[in-house]
Amino acid sequence: NVSLRGSQGVRILIDGKPSALTGTRTADALRNLQGAMIDGIEVITNPSSRYDAAGETGIINIVLKKNKTRGFNGNFTATAGIPSFFSAAYSINFRTQKMNLFSSFGTNYRRNKGKGFSTQQYKGFDTSFIYNQDNQRIRKDFSFDLMTGVDYFINSTTTLTGSFLIDAGKENNFNTILYEHYDMTGHLVNGALRIDDETAKEMDAEISLSLRKKFPGEDKKELTADFKWTSSGEKESSDYTQNDINSGSKLIQRSANPAYEDNILLQTDYVASFGKDGNFETGFKGTIRKITNEYLVEEQTNGSTWIVLPAFDNNMEFTERVYAVYAMLGNKVKKFSYQFGLRGELTDMQTGLTKTNEINNRSYFNLFPSGSFSYELSDINTLQLSYSYRINRPNF
Repeated sequence: NVSLRGSQGVRILIDGKPSALTGTRTADALRNLQGAMIDGIEVITNPSSRYDAAGETGIINIVLKKNKTRGFNGNFTATAGIPSFFSAAYSINFRTQKMNLFSSFGTNYRRNKGKGFSTQQYKGFDTSFIYNQDNQRIRKDFSFDLMTGVDYFINSTTTLTGSFLIDAGKENNFNTILYEHYDMTGHLVNGALRIDDETAKEMDAEISLSLRKKFPGEDKKELTADFKWTSSGEKESSDYTQNDINSGSKLIQRSANPAYEDNILLQTDYVASFGKDGNFETGFKGTIRKITNEYLVEEQTNGSTWIVLPAFDNNMEFTERVYAVYAMLGNKVKKFSYQFGLRGELTDMQTGLTKTNEINNRSYFNLFPSGSFSYELSDINTLQLSYSYRINRPNF
């Protein structure tokens, strides 16, 4: 799990924007991102108004490598670990005066064992019991990610970039859980052995297009425009077998849980500097996100017939549209620095359980102010006071 300052309410970005790599399975996807592909990691505990208001504790931004050296450049890595871990990756590019072709690839396989045990004791006026649970598990997963693209230098101040990313993987989790229920005299009241054999297949894709325009002059001015489409999908299925220790009866179930997420992003930003350390930014961002999550559990009867369990059968659909504008101003005067910003976000979302026809709509508008004030105590120490207002949006 990824957390920041003790909380998992953190937003993860790739090159400053949402990515298919952080779609339906953030932790697993980041595990596949090879170190050879990463140029640096930015930890932003007080995001400015330029960033989305979502995320309780801040932002982790992963910056991917892009070599600026002319000609052919690249690196190749391979890793082996114990008990069972193997990975390989490359990051290459070919740069000429008018364009830069770049590509990166990473793949890994791992197999991990785990176990756990818990015991609970309860003493009441009319009942007492001891409850034990013993868990043994084996997890195997294989995955790869491929990213390729091109920078086209229209002129010395304008660059057009297009890229494509695909990420796929397959996991198998085999869990054996033993449940034991004792009375306070130590006599076994009941018990069950449950086996969960889960398989998950994932596929993520991303297409992005961006334009960068720098304006000549002493003051730095830059205009950017970005489009990104991402699609993430995961199909989980499980087979369950449960044996009752006392009666010897057997329960056989299976579940299916396919989930899909699609995102469209449109964004434009304008950055201008003034004076020695002054900076002004403004921009617009629109995102459309749709999640579909189906769930079904079936139980086998008479050794052959499968019946649907109504309490565990539904399809969830979630659609969210967020439109945002922002402005930010910052400057430095001697040892004092300040930055103030304001972001407005209009949110329109719909949730629905389709089989039971439970549909909910909600729209709201929020203003998100942010600011920071710092003073340089010395060359190595700075005192800073900062404020930001943020929101925790529904996530997958």
